[in-house]
Amino acid sequence: MLINPMHRDSGVRADKSLPDDASILAAVRSGDKQQFQILIDSHKEGLFRYFVYQVGNAHVAEDLAQDVFLSVFKAATAGSYTGQASVRTWMFSIALNRLRDFWRTSQRNRETVASALPDLQMESFASSVSGPEDQVATSDWHEKVLRVVSELPPEQKQVIYLKFFGGLTMAEVSEVTAAPLTTVKARLRYALSKLADRLASDLRGGQ
Repeated sequence: MLINPMHRDSGVRADKSLPDDASILAAVRSGDKQQFQILIDSHKEGLFRYFVYQVGNAHVAEDLAQDVFLSVFKAATAGSYTGQASVRTWMFSIALNRLRDFWRTSQRNRETVASALPDLQMESFASSVSGPEDQVATSDWHEKVLRVVSELPPEQKQVIYLKFFGGLTMAEVSEVTAAPLTTVKARLRYALSKLADRLASDLRGGQ
C-alpha cells in the first residue's frame, strides 16, 4: 500500500461511476482489497498536506499519511467502521491522533521550515491572510506565514491546518475536533485576524 503524495489524481472523485468511500470500505471488508487504492488516491494529497506543514518534513509526512491509511485499511478489513462519521472525517480524526502521538514521542525540532516543503496550495492560504501579491509569491513569505501559524493557540492552529491544508469543510473540522460548529468558526475567525495583524505588523517593520 504505497502512496505518492506528489502525484495528483484530480479526476478520481470527479468520476461519478466510482464508488463512494463507505462503499469502498464495505468492498474491502468483503475481500476486494484492491478497491482501497481508490480511497488512497482520493485522500492522499489532503492528508499529506495536513501533515507536512506541521512536521516540516515531507518524508515524515508521507510516513504519517501511510500510517493513517494502514489504520483505515485494518479497520475496513475488520469491519470496525461504524458509519457514524463520514470516512473522510473519521480518517482525519485518526490523523489528528497520530499527529499527537508523533509529537509525544518525537524529539525532532518542531519548527516548520517552509523552504524544505513542497508548494502545495500555499498561495491560496497565504493570500487569505496577507496583503500584496508579490509578497504571497515568495518563499520567505510562505515561511513567515507558516511560522506565525505555528505560534497560534493549538485549537486555532488545528482549524487552519484541517481547513486550508487538509481541505475539510467547516462542518468536517467541527466533527474531527469534536467542537461545535460555531466554536470552530470563531476559532478560524480569531486565527485569521491574528495572522493578518501579525503579518501586517511584520510588513510595516520591514519597510
